[in-house]
Amino acid sequence: MKGRDEEIASKLIPQIMKVVHNIAEKEKYTLVIDVASMPLPYYAKENDFSSKVIEEFNNIPSVEK
Repeated sequence: MKGRDEEIASKLIPQIMKVVHNIAEKEKYTLVIDVASMPLPYYAKENDFSSKVIEEFNNIPSVEK
């Protein structure tokens, strides 16, 4: 099961990173931090654009995923 998870992640993460990169460039972000992967004492939740990433990722044709 773990091997399958890693296989799926290795296919999806590069696509997700492209989406994050495109949004960050378009909206002029200077830094994007994955708050799920590191503890942060505080961050402004109104700057969280996770829903935009999910929406754009879901609009990628399934052939690329």
